[in-house]
Amino acid sequence: MTKLEFVDKFWENFIESIALDERKKYQIEKSDRRFLWNAFASGVLPSLEGELANVEFDKVDKTGAFEIQYNYFGISDENTRPLSQSHYNSQNVNHIPEFYIIGKDFAWCYIVTHELDLCGPYFCYNRCTNKIKILNS
Repeated sequence: MTKLEFVDKFWENFIESIALDERKKYQIEKSDRRFLWNAFASGVLPSLEGELANVEFDKVDKTGAFEIQYNYFGISDENTRPLSQSHYNSQNVNHIPEFYIIGKDFAWCYIVTHELDLCGPYFCYNRCTNKIKILNS
């Protein structure tokens, strides 16, 4: 899928579930496509961060997953591509800035930010599951 199709599907499956007042409060706007991961950094989406995100990513089923290096300002792939076998382990990808790995049918996402030492990586199941709430308990 193209970069713009990816953004639309990502928004629909993860960010759209955030209440409008929360999106306004944290300035999470669809028109601002630069850093999609800000929705996770703000804490308004239930997600795992850091080593907990790495652990969950390493054990999740990656069948049908895909990847994209997405950054509105520069480094960016034009299209998503199937997840490379070499990217099945968090240690192999947690140094790639603005790197998104998405599970089949947008069931989950793993995101490495450009703020490599400050925030992230993040792991989140899509809005149709409360699995992260269970993991955080």
